[in-house]
Amino acid sequence: MYYKNFSYFYFVKNKRLIFVFLVQVFLFLILIIRLFFLQIVNYDKYKNMSEDNRIKTFIIPPLRGHIFDRNNVQLTENQKNYRVLLYKSKVEKKNLDVLTRLSKILNLSKEEFNKILKKVEKNYGKPIITILDNVSWNDLVKIQTNSYMLDGIMIEEGYIRYYPYSTTFAHIIGYVNNPSKDEIDKETKIKQKELLLHPDYKIGRTGLERVFNSSITGHNGFRKLEMNALSIPIGEIEVKNSTEGKDVKLTIDFNLQKFVEYRMENVRGSAIVMNIWTGEILSLVSMPSYDNNKFVEGISNEYWNELNNNEAKPLNNKAVSATYPPGSTFKLITAISALENGWAEDKIVDCTGELVLNKKRTMHCWKEDGHGKLDLVEGIKNSCNIYFTKLGLYSGIDNIYKTARDFGLGEKYDIKLLNTKIGTIPNREWKKKVFDDIWVSGDTVNVAIGQGFLSTTPLELVVMTSRIANGGYKIKPYLISNSEIADYNKELYSKEP
Repeated sequence: MYYKNFSYFYFVKNKRLIFVFLVQVFLFLILIIRLFFLQIVNYDKYKNMSEDNRIKTFIIPPLRGHIFDRNNVQLTENQKNYRVLLYKSKVEKKNLDVLTRLSKILNLSKEEFNKILKKVEKNYGKPIITILDNVSWNDLVKIQTNSYMLDGIMIEEGYIRYYPYSTTFAHIIGYVNNPSKDEIDKETKIKQKELLLHPDYKIGRTGLERVFNSSITGHNGFRKLEMNALSIPIGEIEVKNSTEGKDVKLTIDFNLQKFVEYRMENVRGSAIVMNIWTGEILSLVSMPSYDNNKFVEGISNEYWNELNNNEAKPLNNKAVSATYPPGSTFKLITAISALENGWAEDKIVDCTGELVLNKKRTMHCWKEDGHGKLDLVEGIKNSCNIYFTKLGLYSGIDNIYKTARDFGLGEKYDIKLLNTKIGTIPNREWKKKVFDDIWVSGDTVNVAIGQGFLSTTPLELVVMTSRIANGGYKIKPYLISNSEIADYNKELYSKEP
């Protein structure tokens, strides 16, 4: 009886051992098959995934091309800039500990430390954050010496756009600054978004920096870095340098630009100097100006409010973006129109100081007792309102309008500056369209002396006076030295004005 029981127990025990053994064999086979798929069948896939985790590719933004004056004076710079980067840890406390140690090493004030914390908080979603810019050499040495205590902190050499003659050329060159949050969020391409997030990448916002942004920007490079398990760089694998953007050369003369700026110091207005034969703009100044360097890394609220609250509107390029009644400068157009329609140069007008136009209106000269008897030359010399009232009524608005357009008024000129406006050269059709009213003789008189509905930009007036001075050649202005307008202007000389 005992033997039978023992035999049964032994059989059951062996059966269990066999089952366990078979299970082990089965699991072992599954493991072998899994390893086969991982290491042989899907080798390339998982190798790439592993490489992606171990090796990270970072975009190197291109250096922006430069802007030069006509004599190759460099008006922009890409200055070297050492910055401190924080490669964020997933453990927030670890970030704070590192930043605290960095603050002690650099002996930062509480205010400076809080600024760093705000940067980290503001850029919460970014894995890499620039926490310090324009770091001095002494601070770089301190960071490098204590690098063993600063996990996730790296020093990077970058570049910052700088304008050495900021106020002198602010309205022409404009400025660059960082991409906005909306621009970054709208970007769907991963590499392009990475570029937008890079602290060195800037976008032209105003002036030539914006107009030529695509050509000035250049082409990206990249750096391949080996990363550890905490996504902190431990070595550089490969580097392909970026390609610098194209340069832009202006027709502006640096010395003349500085001279005009000096002469307009503390003046509210604009000045343009143009070659009457070639159309080259040699100087373009709008005053007051502003410091475009203060926009590059983000303008302070104080400076922004100072600019916006200034009644002189320093941000406005008055040379091309503002329209004004031309006043007595327009009297030259009135004179030319009258001469072209038969007015004799030696015809005399007697200015007594006033001229009755009708029962409702009497025209007054700026000189109360009048200028006496004047011919055309004396009328221009004295800018006599009575004389030019007579000329205007003689020519009529239709002829004055045609002459004004022939000499470049009311035309938009593409000199590659933004927000270029066009003045108003009114006539019968214009008044009917705008006011649904008829043109009267009083409107003609107002236009004849440069007032009323009439307005022009300083750029239009420069074109007008240039065409008068060169004998009637319909020269066009340009600001970029290789402009196609240069060829157009050269062709004019073989034709009759």
